[in-house]
Amino acid sequence: MVLDHTSLDDITGLVSKATGALTIKFPPSGDARFKIFAFYQKLSGNKNLKFESNSSSTLWDNGSYTVDHFSAQGARVTTDFWEKYILDDQVTAKLKEVGNYGWEDSLELVSNVSWSPTLPARFIKKFGYDLKPFLPLIIFSNNNLNLQGDAPGKLQVLLDQQEMGQGFVNDYRATLAEGYQEYLKTLQEWLKSVLGLQLSVQPSYNLPMDMLASIPFVDAPESESLQGQNKVDSYRNFAGPAYLSGKKIISNELGASFARAFNLAIPELLQMANRGFSGGLNQFVIHGQSYTGNYPATTWPGNAPFRYVVSDLWNSKRPDWDNGLAYALDYMARLQYVQRQGIPRTDVVIYNKQSATDPYLSIVYTANDLTQGGR
Repeated sequence: MVLDHTSLDDITGLVSKATGALTIKFPPSGDARFKIFAFYQKLSGNKNLKFESNSSSTLWDNGSYTVDHFSAQGARVTTDFWEKYILDDQVTAKLKEVGNYGWEDSLELVSNVSWSPTLPARFIKKFGYDLKPFLPLIIFSNNNLNLQGDAPGKLQVLLDQQEMGQGFVNDYRATLAEGYQEYLKTLQEWLKSVLGLQLSVQPSYNLPMDMLASIPFVDAPESESLQGQNKVDSYRNFAGPAYLSGKKIISNELGASFARAFNLAIPELLQMANRGFSGGLNQFVIHGQSYTGNYPATTWPGNAPFRYVVSDLWNSKRPDWDNGLAYALDYMARLQYVQRQGIPRTDVVIYNKQSATDPYLSIVYTANDLTQGGR
């Protein structure tokens, strides 16, 4: 749908607070048609852990809900929960003794539109105008770009301008990212002050924000081989802002591959690692390992949390556990050490600004002249 850019208007004031009814008279318009858009915000009910239960006697029942990831308030909901229900003296002492990072995985929350109650006021403060008249522009492809890639929204609204209103969408996404960075900073400060830990995050993965702009806000930004698809240039794209902002550790969740459960061989794992090293990464966290003891209602190999879809369970149930894996890990450890020495340098810098990063980290510069020139 294409709208006249001069016709957008916020008519919230015409809605009766008593009845909720809208009273409006449209001006004479010839053949023109008018559209009324109604917006409201509510809690998504999105759960990180889906555990259906009729019990509600304790806070541990019926799964765990996601928090607002676009404000400091959302981060404080998480930290308050940890302080009240998880961090007793013993757990706190152990984390301080052996812990290194507080870690957050890729963002797998879904919604109609990525949103925070703090966003409207933040938007006005950042850009000096009200987002409300332009809300129709953000109802398409601003949810989870990966998990909801086939459901970006029911209607795409554009403006009759050369850039079709994309500038307003970019401003919305920049505001969203600012709130997310506030969320990260709040977690980072809490981890350092309460537990003496650093923050490692797969920053803004899947959501409509510029991933590269949020990388500087964590201690150890983490990419992944699954969505990065082992592309060296994609890793370079990720590592660039990390090095520019002085990060010492650029991490990678290594080894996840669809349809390869109990089927990913050590040489393939090393090939993935080598491509990551070539792209500037210097830490690998292998995906994954699960509980190996007796597990209810299972046969061999026991608990398989990835439902035999995603690789891999690197544990004693695999034959290479005692036949080669240790040598592979030693090799990766030595390379990680070497990668962390000296000052990283690059010959070419390519400016890349996207208001929403492709969750599959598509290659930005596709010409082959730099490769042929040995860059």
